[in-house]
Amino acid sequence: MEPTRFLRFASAAVLLLALAAAAAADVVRLKDGRTVRGAVSEAGEYLLVATPAGEIRVLRSEVEGVDREASPADVAAEYARRRGAVAEGEAASWVALGQWCRGEGLALEGAAAFERAVALDTDHPEARAALGHVRFRGRWMTEAEAMVAKGFVRYRGKWVLPAERDYLRRRDGVAADAPDPPAEPAAAAPGSFAADLRALGSADPAIREAAARRLATRREIATVRALTRAAVADPDASVRSAALSSLHAIRYENTPLYLGSALRSRKEAIRTRAAEALGTFAASPLAPRVLAGYAVEGWGGGPRVNIFIGQQTAYIRDFEVEVAQTAAIADPIVGVIMEGTVLDFQCLGIQELISVSEKNAATRAWENLTGQKSGDPQEWARWLATKSEGAAEASTGPRK
Repeated sequence: MEPTRFLRFASAAVLLLALAAAAAADVVRLKDGRTVRGAVSEAGEYLLVATPAGEIRVLRSEVEGVDREASPADVAAEYARRRGAVAEGEAASWVALGQWCRGEGLALEGAAAFERAVALDTDHPEARAALGHVRFRGRWMTEAEAMVAKGFVRYRGKWVLPAERDYLRRRDGVAADAPDPPAEPAAAAPGSFAADLRALGSADPAIREAAARRLATRREIATVRALTRAAVADPDASVRSAALSSLHAIRYENTPLYLGSALRSRKEAIRTRAAEALGTFAASPLAPRVLAGYAVEGWGGGPRVNIFIGQQTAYIRDFEVEVAQTAAIADPIVGVIMEGTVLDFQCLGIQELISVSEKNAATRAWENLTGQKSGDPQEWARWLATKSEGAAEASTGPRK
């Protein structure tokens, strides 16, 4: 009589495939559509499949096939191959890479590929959707931005209409001049991803530093954002150092872009730290471009300003109906007809808009990234242009 715990498997050829893949996790496909995952070894007419629940013996006659699950090294090698084959100037090529990355669990690499696709084609629907963007009133935005644009507000972690929020505040006994109460926090186990993100806001620098170091193993976009903020804005130098080390350990190729956002902070200390942090990413081709863009924008003259002199006429061109828990509101879509003149102005007499300490930090960062000793952003721009021309010539071959 056949043992009840035995799953029946198939041919000797499949058995050999299973044995060849025994060093890694295997996926054994049964003829009835089920699968068994685990390390496979031979035991006479059976296969032994080591699963988290224990060892299972299976016969060969019911096997449809055995697939080897790629090891992390295999996935990394395949990613490097696909990344090298990407057509740099084609959004569709980046989207294809991003989709493959997501299928393999490479969340950060996938996000980077989709961001590159959006940089090439701002209206690419697949890339935008993969990044969690939605199109509302002709513009791409995050879901949260779309909800705000539709007139919704957040109350205790939920989106509601303003009238609902007023009702809920009265129901909860919140005074008219008091802020909204916080959302009920989700329970987070000590040492978990959520707990470490929250620990970055602790009043104790030792707790923040420990959390920043633990996050080095969490390859998520939320981690990169949180660590970038800590690396440039935390008041404690040890926390900033730990956060920057974790950013390097995560090895997200678009990290310099997040640091570039900090270069536009209103606070000089944050801009200075962001420049210093960028200088540590010498292996990134993005870092010098981000730094040079910031310098050319801020040092080459005053900011551009404009003024509109004319008349605006508003009119309602449509309605959007939003239905919530306690109300239904027809949200008017307002169009504007403008008639008049726009005067544009830029001050060309200012040579530098930067403090000495901030400029020194950026200059040191540029030297670390490129080996060029220069504090002139125009020279930086020319150096980058030369590099870009050389890369283009190398990829297309010499001109005939």
